Amino acid sequence: NEQNEKILNEKKRILENLVKLSSDVDDMSLNIDNIVKNSRMLTQALNFTDKYENKISEAFIDGVEIAGSIRNINPKIFKIFFTDDETSPTLQAAADVIDYHNERWDGSGTPHCLSKEDIPLAARIVAITETFETYIKSGLSREDAFDKMNADRGVLFDPYLMDLFIKIKKQIKS
Repeated sequence: NEQNEKILNEKKRILENLVKLSSDVDDMSLNIDNIVKNSRMLTQALNFTDKYENKISEAFIDGVEIAGSIRNINPKIFKIFFTDDETSPTLQAAADVIDYHNERWDGSGTPHCLSKEDIPLAARIVAITETFETYIKSGLSREDAFDKMNADRGVLFDPYLMDLFIKIKKQIKS
């Protein structure tokens, strides 16, 4: 209902402000809007693939979008804010990104050393878009960023998602 929506939006706003206050300087230099937009674009594109056709809900897309902006918040803070909303697909996707966006496809990531499809889908998506934005901010050209990421396809990134990211690269913001 409308009251619950207002409460959820206020919680998101508070979390986003907490992230801004607690983020380090390097993270603040990233264009959060690009990470959010690119995460949403990649997630929406999944709906048109054979593997995920009609399996991606709007709530999941919203969760990935939210998580793109609050991905570096302490998971304990996130859980304090959203304890009563744990079953929401939107918040579950956001929680997955917060907990797992530093995992790597080959299992070399942190903090859980998960690999392949054990890493939640939302976290795999944001890992790609955050890395792309990091490369752009470090001075790489778009093409060099895509090439470098493609070289890490199957090592750092889900190869299926990486292929899709490259297919939609003309729409990707930088």
